[in-house]
Amino acid sequence: MRYGQSVTAADLEYADDFRVTVDLVEDKSETVGEEAWILQFPAGVFDQAAVRRAVSDALGEGPERPPFILTDTRHVHSWGAFAAFEQIAVAILAGLASDAVYDRFLTVFRSVRDRVENRSRMAEGALGREEALERARWYATEHYGLGVDPDELALLSEEERPEVAGWTFGFAYGETAYEVELREADGLSAFVRIRRRRL
Repeated sequence: MRYGQSVTAADLEYADDFRVTVDLVEDKSETVGEEAWILQFPAGVFDQAAVRRAVSDALGEGPERPPFILTDTRHVHSWGAFAAFEQIAVAILAGLASDAVYDRFLTVFRSVRDRVENRSRMAEGALGREEALERARWYATEHYGLGVDPDELALLSEEERPEVAGWTFGFAYGETAYEVELREADGLSAFVRIRRRRL
């Protein structure tokens, strides 16, 4: 079943934060790679089981399907206020993550984003430079667990990419450089590609 087909109310769950993270790792013992793709969705109601199936399908079939590890984590807390967080994390060996796999994850992002129920329209629209820059710094520090204020990442380069409704920023922190590409970024959703390298 494709995402969004034959959905009943019982299939839907709310998430304040729902993301899929794909890390391209050098070794199966790693969980964070030198490159990562993050599919960030706005808060809303999701058919989460269908999203998991779509993520699995994006990895391909038969000999084209690379070895991978998929972890699905859901956190719910109601400590004065209710919040639900869902993250699907996928680790793929970097040498086996083809352009076709990347393209299929981009298709999953578009399909899921466009079907989020109760999606807020208040914050949507192409990101301006300042918001895009702030989010790019946050994605790099959060994904790689840098434990610093995102503003400590020094800006090295920037490029607006209106053809994909996005931005690409280069940063440096210590002896490491980060390139963060925000693609199809509007409101609270984005397809993010992060690359890390030693300076």
